[in-house]
Amino acid sequence: MNIERTQEFILKQQARFESNFAKADERFLKAEKRLDRLERVVGQTARVVGQLASASLRFCNEVALANRSGPPAQGAAGTQLRDRGQAQRSD
Repeated sequence: MNIERTQEFILKQQARFESNFAKADERFLKAEKRLDRLERVVGQTARVVGQLASASLRFCNEVALANRSGPPAQGAAGTQLRDRGQAQRSD
């Protein structure tokens, strides 16, 4: 009788273990999916940040070049915008 109870206990423990293992496996699969999505998003974010940094560098270079080359010819749209900005600042 003692052996039967021991076997019953062992079978219950094994069933509980297998149930817990299956639940843990499901959680692990969900975590892997979330990790894959996060890795994809981080990659996309890194690409966007790189593009923004590159665009910012180009913009800074263009501004520096424009500042070094002096004022553009009269009548150009850039001159009008620049003149408006200077007029607003002096007010």
